[in-house]
Amino acid sequence: MTPETTEATLEPLVMPTDAKILTGLQHGTRETPTNLAAQLEDTSQNYTANRLRKLELRGYTHSPGPADRSGMYEITTWGRYATAHIEKHNRSYDELFHRLVTRACGAQPTPEHAYPDNIPEEDRETQPAPDPCAETDTTLVQLYRHVYDGLKTLHDIDGVTIPTDFRERLPPTDDGNMASAGDAADTLYTLHFHGFAERRDDMEAYSITDDGRQLVKQDPDPSTLQHGVPRDELLPSN
Repeated sequence: MTPETTEATLEPLVMPTDAKILTGLQHGTRETPTNLAAQLEDTSQNYTANRLRKLELRGYTHSPGPADRSGMYEITTWGRYATAHIEKHNRSYDELFHRLVTRACGAQPTPEHAYPDNIPEEDRETQPAPDPCAETDTTLVQLYRHVYDGLKTLHDIDGVTIPTDFRERLPPTDDGNMASAGDAADTLYTLHFHGFAERRDDMEAYSITDDGRQLVKQDPDPSTLQHGVPRDELLPSN
């Protein structure tokens, strides 16, 4: 049985412990909390077990077995994608980080590798696949049109920008209003998550990266970006 992750169960990642646990599961072999704790520094078996359970509630790990509580854990497709982007995690954007993970897994070109056959399409953002061998493309880039428009706006800014200034440069929303500072901040973080914007250490200040400039230069179809594109197809020279 796969876990159902909801806002009520979603708790922020604890860094760097959770990153180390997920990395320790990347090989695809099931591990016990005891074995994982032995690979970590200054982390007890009990605390490792607690963090594995929290990661399971997020949908990043899964405890397989006849009773679904075997005491062993494996990584899920969500966990694989999250681990590939874990260095971009910021506690202030934890919920957005999680949404970006689930969206990208839902946009996989071969969704049968991301979800079990018995999960209907409408539930794919609430139930990850407990498949350690899933061929999830962890490089997949998925951007909504307004985020890509934000990248083009960032491209035209010389130097760094912050959300309150960035919002004034963004195109109007669909209802003709100015984007909120929160929406501007989410757009900048999303671009950072995918490697198109650089975020200053622990600051709400961003600048475009070389990959961001290259993407704007190539000017891909926004609808293609919205459906998800492997990074090597989007930026073939990288």
